[in-house]
Amino acid sequence: MSLNDLSMDDDNLYFDATCDGKNILFKTTESLQPIAEGIVLTYDDLANDKWSSNNQARVKVSNDRGGNVTWRGTLFDQNEQRSKAFKLQINESLIEGGYSDISVKGDSATLSGVLGTKTYIQMQALIQQHPNVTTLEFGVIDGSINDAINMHTGRLIRHAGLNTYIPKTGEAYSGGVDLFAAGVQRQFQTGATLGVHSWCCEKDQSAHLLKPSDKAHWPLLTYSNEMLEKGTEFYFYTINAASADDIHIMAKDELTKFNLVTEFIK
Repeated sequence: MSLNDLSMDDDNLYFDATCDGKNILFKTTESLQPIAEGIVLTYDDLANDKWSSNNQARVKVSNDRGGNVTWRGTLFDQNEQRSKAFKLQINESLIEGGYSDISVKGDSATLSGVLGTKTYIQMQALIQQHPNVTTLEFGVIDGSINDAINMHTGRLIRHAGLNTYIPKTGEAYSGGVDLFAAGVQRQFQTGATLGVHSWCCEKDQSAHLLKPSDKAHWPLLTYSNEMLEKGTEFYFYTINAASADDIHIMAKDELTKFNLVTEFIK
């Protein structure tokens, strides 16, 4: 079985793979563990040629020291009552790469997608190859797959002296807000969306359930203080604003309260 493509929504990762000449859509959580109702959803409704497996007991998941996750199981052809054994191996570094895009126009660059290691590499290239760019504009950013590398991406933005700008059509959630905070000047156009929530998990607990003194807060707390004058207040506000599986859209008074936005544009 070979991996063709991957995508993501708010809760799950999706893998498009090929097995025995057929494309199959796998669904899993961000932790790469199969969802409870099974990992293979369906394929090709148009061709009426579906391969699916809804029995989790038939799927075995294993991890090796190299960071690879391997799924083994059996697919069933619902039409012809055939079965096919499969093996899908995924390197976690591939998932943590994200799938962001940066486009340059004049002295502005637009960032969109899901943030990860790929974004860090793209930002390095942007700063080195386009020294004329002064503003990082935000398209639609669904969040970050790797918070640790995302903070380093934010530091690249701040050290390069870039400003951030989110237009009325822009949306930035979770790790996207962390990158927005990295701008030296941070412009927000009326109608734009900035959404925050708690991160998860430490010892199977969401961040807002941890004691304020817990060391698990330190990385993001340090980053917030690097970027914002009210970094500590902002960090604890975000983890209490919404649970890890929800999102809170910041109101104008909240954007002002924490000095997240330095200039509002109509």
